[in-house]
Amino acid sequence: AIVREMGFGCSVMPITTEQAGCLAKRPSYSVLSSDRMASLGLALPEWRQALARFAKVRPRAS
Repeated sequence: AIVREMGFGCSVMPITTEQAGCLAKRPSYSVLSSDRMASLGLALPEWRQALARFAKVRPRAS
């Protein structure tokens, strides 16, 4: 979705953790929790909004 949103001219193929050859063990299920931030009165922006903001400050590599 990020590749599409940013307009990159490439395709991304999903692979498993085993196919990636990562040395560190990874949990089979992990989710980013924003509960701690919410308890501090902070909120994570919707990912498309955050990506658009990032794209404005980070120029594309040529």
